[in-house]
Amino acid sequence: VGRAAAELIAEANPASASRVLCDALAEASPEMRSVLVEILQRLLESSPPGEIRDERASAAVARLFEDREVLPPEERADLVQIYARLSCEETAGETDPVLDDALGDPEAAVRLAAIAELSRRGMPPPGVRDLDSALAGAFSSSEILLRRTARNELRANLLSGEPDPPWEKRLSLLVSGLERRVDRAEVAASLVEIVRRHPEAIELSCGPMLRWLEDPDPRVRASVLELIGEAGLLDRSDDLIAGLASQDEQEARAAQDGLVALGPPVSDRLERAFRSDDLVFRDRVIGTLCRLGSDPVILAELYERELEAARRRAVFLAALGGEGEAVDSLLSRALAERIDEGLGGTLCLIAALDSADRVADLEGQMRSADDAHRRSILVEALESLLAPQERAHLVPLFEAETGQEIGRVAASQLGIEIPTADEALAQLAGDSDPLLRRLALELQAPRLEESDAIADTPAVTMQPTQIAAHLQRVPGFNRLMTRQLVGIADAFEETSYETGELLFDQGDDEASLFVLVEGEVTISVQGREVRRLGPGDLLGEPSTLDGGPSMEQARAESDVIALELEREPLIELMSQAPAFSIGLSQLLVGRIRRLQEEIVRATPTGAEQDGPAPTAEASAEERGAG
Repeated sequence: VGRAAAELIAEANPASASRVLCDALAEASPEMRSVLVEILQRLLESSPPGEIRDERASAAVARLFEDREVLPPEERADLVQIYARLSCEETAGETDPVLDDALGDPEAAVRLAAIAELSRRGMPPPGVRDLDSALAGAFSSSEILLRRTARNELRANLLSGEPDPPWEKRLSLLVSGLERRVDRAEVAASLVEIVRRHPEAIELSCGPMLRWLEDPDPRVRASVLELIGEAGLLDRSDDLIAGLASQDEQEARAAQDGLVALGPPVSDRLERAFRSDDLVFRDRVIGTLCRLGSDPVILAELYERELEAARRRAVFLAALGGEGEAVDSLLSRALAERIDEGLGGTLCLIAALDSADRVADLEGQMRSADDAHRRSILVEALESLLAPQERAHLVPLFEAETGQEIGRVAASQLGIEIPTADEALAQLAGDSDPLLRRLALELQAPRLEESDAIADTPAVTMQPTQIAAHLQRVPGFNRLMTRQLVGIADAFEETSYETGELLFDQGDDEASLFVLVEGEVTISVQGREVRRLGPGDLLGEPSTLDGGPSMEQARAESDVIALELEREPLIELMSQAPAFSIGLSQLLVGRIRRLQEEIVRATPTGAEQDGPAPTAEASAEERGAG
């Protein structure tokens, strides 16, 4: 709340805001004082020192130095810089007690802040040749805080100054800070601010910044994406569109801001990127198109294309029947997902066209609706919001409860007959979606004999789509989208075990997650069998999750085929797919509940216990002995 209030104050006139914020410093807690100092730095740095002269505000800052021991070094350095920007310039030869005291501070960063202000006043301390030399020396220091203060001084000088040879020299010095990994994010953000104020900085900043587009730090990548927009680099718009898919919110926002800065010329590329199976990415594309003020005619065309694709895929789903095995059912599953995504996309576009936030809200709720009753209620609400033509197009598709039903509705709307399965596969082999094409082509290839089919004897090495076909039925994994299943399939290793062989033993450190494809496995703890598992079951997940030694032994009771996933790709999958994490958590919780129930059933009640219940004193003695 305190930060929000301070940020709101900072939006006022800089002179008035700085006075209010400086007055608040004296009574602020250490945590709030740090926030106020940060906001004051940002508020004042773009104004030349002394431009916002306020004797009362500078006096409030000066009073804080009366008890300098309570101020952390970085705050002392920042407060000297704030004081310098608020205080009136002294006449030559006159001293300033705050700056003089700062020159004797044990922290080099505080001394540098004082040196910078005294140099600007034409009173450099003895031994200081000029401000640029002092900043260059500090910027190459191994001390992080000293480099931070030098960076703040450079940024403030560049923001408040005007481009000339000395200004360009300081900009080059700041750009050199990109080479130091620990400083890169702050330097990159500073350069973006400077480019916004002074487009002349683009030429010196752009090349060095673009080198770090693939930096591991999302803050650096975000700054590079912002710079692409500020610099008007239309030829790098694909980098910005790719940034919309980032899992880091700051990076995604920077990509969107960059695209908006490039303006309407990027609309065509965004329209081509709209058709995606990544729902978050699709929504960000729509949001960007809206911010660009895209032509409603273009959005209407996108709506028609999205609706057409969803209808045709619904027809193909009905043609395939959705009753196949292995890859056949995986294709039906992928089709159903694409239909849902396409219909959801039409609602997003309607919301964008009509500024209908309620439609957008309903689309999000329908996406997460997990039962037919809730979905029917949402469809009724949607029906009341749609225009007549949209209602006639969409509501019957949303109301359909099976693949066959939605296919019949879509075929009627398109005025076509439902094709045969072979005809549907032939058309899907040319679909715009790469996964649908891949699955359709695999099904068009010569079929294996029934005795060799993956569903019966998966003894041959499985392809990723065949692995994904097994995973779609496994608890936890069944929550993933088909594209995610196929994507993670490459991380699995197909393994086989003969009867009596151990998959892993109690105490093993190298933990992996196993998905049983064929055969039966006995799980034992300290030699006692606790459960038996068969095809479609998971095992090894507790130790794989926590990285500790296995608490169980897993032995093949028959010849076993299993899919093995090591810990690292499992943890990565959990971080990228919350739905999978939830499903796996529910599986583990269910297992714990069953174990607790078994313990309760096996534990004698008070009447069945041998001997009297122990007294409180006896229990305490037993605990002490333990």
